[in-house]
Amino acid sequence: MIYSVFKSRTINIDCSKRKGNYFAYVDVVDGKYLIYLGKLFWDAPLNGRDSKGGTIVHELSHEELYTDDHKYGEPLAKNLAMNNPLKAGTNADNWEYFAEDS
Repeated sequence: MIYSVFKSRTINIDCSKRKGNYFAYVDVVDGKYLIYLGKLFWDAPLNGRDSKGGTIVHELSHEELYTDDHKYGEPLAKNLAMNNPLKAGTNADNWEYFAEDS
């Protein structure tokens, strides 16, 4: 589902909030995705864990898969997957790590 967004939807990126102490957040404006990138996004690596691409997948999962931020970070996401797989399926970081491992 997220893959199809890249092929069929308009994704706008807003870099004007670079000082915010967060990776990113997403909003939908007039049917188009608007992802605001914060300071932590620019410090993220290009690939691997908590990457720039993974951050975009994380944000898109909120709108496409109706995920929440139940747990942040690899150790907590992994623990959630092992102990509560249904909830892990609705956790944005779990989708991010899945994409980064793919």
